[in-house]
Amino acid sequence: MEMAQLMGQWWMTLAEAQMVISVRLCGLAGVWNVAPLENQRIMREKAATAQAAVLSAGRAAMTGASPAAVTHAALKPVDHFTTSNVRRPSRRGPGPNQR
Repeated sequence: MEMAQLMGQWWMTLAEAQMVISVRLCGLAGVWNVAPLENQRIMREKAATAQAAVLSAGRAAMTGASPAAVTHAALKPVDHFTTSNVRRPSRRGPGPNQR
């Protein structure tokens, strides 16, 4: 059961990440309205997400959690960022950038 929940979370995170990539690429091409600092945000959040994932997985591993629980702990911060990154640019909608 634990692995099934992990796989569901994994696939949802992958789908959201693909949506974020698509919207941001459309924003770079000028066909999707994105925030003026969205391109800088792309780079800044990578390090913060990776750090949070490593720390979360490390804490879970040090407490003796199962491999699935460690993976779940590592995915949780990534899932948080992808979910917020899907919502924020999606609200702005298609159209030219409004700076």
